[in-house]
Amino acid sequence: MKKIVLVTGNTKGGIIQFLETLESVLSEIGFEITVVAPAEIEKKLQSKKNYIYYQTIVESSGFTRKINSFLSKKKAFVEITKRVNTLKPDLIWLIDNPINTVVIGLKLVSTKIPMLLTLHDAGGNHPTNQTIYQQLRNHYTDFLSDKLEHKVNYILLLSKISYEKYGLLKPKNTEKRVYFCLGAHVPNVNELKPDEITENQFHLFFGRIDKYKGLETLFRAFSEADNPKYKLVVAGSGELTKKEAEVYKLIKKDVTLINRYIRDEEMLWLFHHARSVVLPYIEATQSGVIPIAYKFGVPVIVSNVDGLTQFVEDEKTGFVCESEIDYITALKKLENDNTRSAMSEAAIEYHLSNMDWKKNILSVLDAILN
Repeated sequence: MKKIVLVTGNTKGGIIQFLETLESVLSEIGFEITVVAPAEIEKKLQSKKNYIYYQTIVESSGFTRKINSFLSKKKAFVEITKRVNTLKPDLIWLIDNPINTVVIGLKLVSTKIPMLLTLHDAGGNHPTNQTIYQQLRNHYTDFLSDKLEHKVNYILLLSKISYEKYGLLKPKNTEKRVYFCLGAHVPNVNELKPDEITENQFHLFFGRIDKYKGLETLFRAFSEADNPKYKLVVAGSGELTKKEAEVYKLIKKDVTLINRYIRDEEMLWLFHHARSVVLPYIEATQSGVIPIAYKFGVPVIVSNVDGLTQFVEDEKTGFVCESEIDYITALKKLENDNTRSAMSEAAIEYHLSNMDWKKNILSVLDAILN
């Protein structure tokens, strides 16, 4: 039986569902899986088998905490390298690239075991609302990730656009690229209706709120829509820009803003009850939201950005929009139950045909391990 070690540095969000889905599918195929993960996620996981946990937070304060945290993690990462080397896996799969994963990856390079690095966003940096400190931290992570990308054997891109753009951005790594069409990864939990919601059908924007997500365009479209039948729900943490906040004030009666971290149980309920999922992004190379929408049979309304339109059959699984008027038209068409029902069936069929985890993972591993 071949062995794979999965490594993550994330403690919350969609990557945890990505990890659990990946672990489950690989185990079903017949691989022996070991996971290296932050200790904070242990309580969130369905499976507790074959996990190597490491601490990312040290209980102390101020400068002392930073020094202790650095020394503690450095020691933990050395120990992880020893344990992984002892396992003698056929592949180390780094499933994301935040700072902890990247540093662990740079340590694991010394094992000489084949390594696959997953890049969930390989199209460069997006316009963002982050603080200067957060941006500097991200630049440092990008610097270390770049070093890691030069050292690993394979780099996994999750969309055709990411595959192409990464080749242009990092031509020296072109031969390392592997393509995997991302499918839906959802938690195995019971649904829970968010307290803020009063209706059972609505148009949904889901995910972190940031400058590149294009919410101003969506808000303006809603402000100009003539008495929309369904409200808009915007669910996710982050901060509205000044312009977005101004337009939001004009349409508050038609919008429910849940501006906080959305629990897994709530996420499932939101997608299950969405009339459509709207992605008015200014730029994107891929989307983890679209596969989830399709899995639930929810049509999407997206901006005309290659990273989104690559997954959309216009007027069949969703609508591609160039302007505010296009958004208004799409929202209006989805008020019709027959139209929405037909598009729901097409979305499910698209997911089954193109986003099958087992089939797509086998394609990747056949290329790498054989």
